[in-house]
Amino acid sequence: MALSVSGSGCGNATLVRGKTNGHDRIAAHYAHHGLGSDSWQVPGFMAFLALALICTFPVIMTVNYLGNPDNGVILAAYVGSFLLAGAYLAISCVTSALTRNQVISFILSLVICLVMILAGWPPITRFLDLFTENPRLVEAVAAFSVMTHFEGFQRGVIDIRDVIFFISVIVFCLFTTSVIIRSHRAG
Repeated sequence: MALSVSGSGCGNATLVRGKTNGHDRIAAHYAHHGLGSDSWQVPGFMAFLALALICTFPVIMTVNYLGNPDNGVILAAYVGSFLLAGAYLAISCVTSALTRNQVISFILSLVICLVMILAGWPPITRFLDLFTENPRLVEAVAAFSVMTHFEGFQRGVIDIRDVIFFISVIVFCLFTTSVIIRSHRAG
């Protein structure tokens, strides 16, 4: 089925696929109004994450009312949580773009996120040491663990290397999602 949207001077968008879904209609709407489908992807992505974390703000107020916590540690944990959730959502965007079935997408993203958690776990790194004599390979695998990069945030330390890691994962996954969506439209 082809979905054709045309407007008066706003641009045309034609989506040709076997089926149209909500993503196609949204992309057609944005293309119709002269916006690329990618122009709303990152701001909407970040707004969703920020809204999810803002909903937990009453907990901060309650903890501050009941005691005297270190608010610097709380702020660092929020920054880390924002980046960790962003990485997980970006990975889920890639798997969603790869498959038409959302259950398969969920399972794929769950497995990828679990692998990224377990990559730096000491029992896994010891297990990898049994199969390779190269300790740099084990260190490279462990470097992809999100938990090793999140530990600093939990202690209240915002390390630029950890921030760059999470932002790199987010940017890479959102870019990959964009490429996959474009390739689906082209072919």
